[in-house]
Amino acid sequence: MFGFRNAWGILLAAAVVLLLILGAGCGGQSQKPQTNKAENYPAKLITMIVPYDPGGGSDLVARIFDKYAKEEFGNSFTFVYKPGAGGAVGSTEIAKAPKDGYTIGTVNVPQIVLQSLTGSGAFTVDSFEYICQVASDPQVFVTPKNSPYTDLEKFIAAAKANPGKLTVGIPGAMGDGQIAAYMLMDKAGIKVTVVPLKGGSDLLASLLGNHVNAGFANIGVVTSEQEKLNLLGVTYKERHKFLPSTPTFTEKGYDIQSFIGRLFLAPKGMSPEQVKRLEKGFKNIFDKPAFQEDMKKANFSTDWLAGGDVKTYLQNYNKEAKALLDKYHKK
Repeated sequence: MFGFRNAWGILLAAAVVLLLILGAGCGGQSQKPQTNKAENYPAKLITMIVPYDPGGGSDLVARIFDKYAKEEFGNSFTFVYKPGAGGAVGSTEIAKAPKDGYTIGTVNVPQIVLQSLTGSGAFTVDSFEYICQVASDPQVFVTPKNSPYTDLEKFIAAAKANPGKLTVGIPGAMGDGQIAAYMLMDKAGIKVTVVPLKGGSDLLASLLGNHVNAGFANIGVVTSEQEKLNLLGVTYKERHKFLPSTPTFTEKGYDIQSFIGRLFLAPKGMSPEQVKRLEKGFKNIFDKPAFQEDMKKANFSTDWLAGGDVKTYLQNYNKEAKALLDKYHKK
């Protein structure tokens, strides 16, 4: 009898211990904090797609951000270059990338808008989640120093008197310079001949050689060569800090704003919480005095726009650019 009771007691004690162990395990599991993907994002390396060759403006801006990425996000970016078709190949790659938050990219305005309108890219402005704009480089309307068109009024008067005769050079086809030229024709009621050139250096050579009457040049080119040029107007919302003496087109009565905007974005469908985390991180880096100094040394004009504002701007720009292309661009 004693042996039976003893065995029963041992079994009962073992059962109690087992229940306690199971209870502790369940209790521990229920009290364990739930993993929140947004709070722990990013948990691994983020791939940065650059739709241009290494060493260009977009790559340089992204690399400056990358300098501070490890401190902000826990890891530096992994760079992947997808050049081709003026950036359309890489932008398409971003649009079609996995939506898990670990592939983002950098693109330019207006190229991303114009490529979607002309069909050179398999995307639209609604194919992305926008993180932010971090810099903008406006165009400057210039003439050679020895030109009779020393201000905007003289150029417009001559263009009205000689429709289609005056030539306006632009740095490359289908970019911000071309849209700026179309805007000038539209707002001023003039007709000029737009001459696409290979790039900024070719435009400058054509201006100084008097091969074109005027040109829309990138502000970086103009800043270093301004003593050789007449600066007629800046395509910006306000006078630019690089050229404080040069009036804006708006001051002259023409609402013309066109610039190269440096954007960061992600494929459509990425988690809103992840997008917000990236936006916050980029803003934290943007606000660092050291980052601002790095951008200044590289001749980039910092200009912050949050993701929602970028999307609104691009949707409006898309409508305006489409109307201008339909009106002025030869098919």
